Amino acid sequence: LEAIEECGSIAKAASNLDMSYRYALHRISLAEKRLGFKIVKRSRGGASGGSSELTSEGKALLIKYKKIEREVSRLLKSEKYRFKAKQNDY
Repeated sequence: LEAIEECGSIAKAASNLDMSYRYALHRISLAEKRLGFKIVKRSRGGASGGSSELTSEGKALLIKYKKIEREVSRLLKSEKYRFKAKQNDY
């Protein structure tokens, strides 16, 4: 989602992430089906190609995901520190 937001197209985002357009589109469609709402608004391409942008729900999902990712990272760092401290006790 972040790559789509930055690139403005699924094809460019997929290319930047070293994945095929078809695979990226499949992942988006699967996520939308599971979530029950659209996360990417797609516009068909012509000579200049198509464009894509996140829906408001897609933007909200990305914000929530980034928040969770930061929290998990913080927790892992905390647990790593606690684990090292316990090892030093032995």
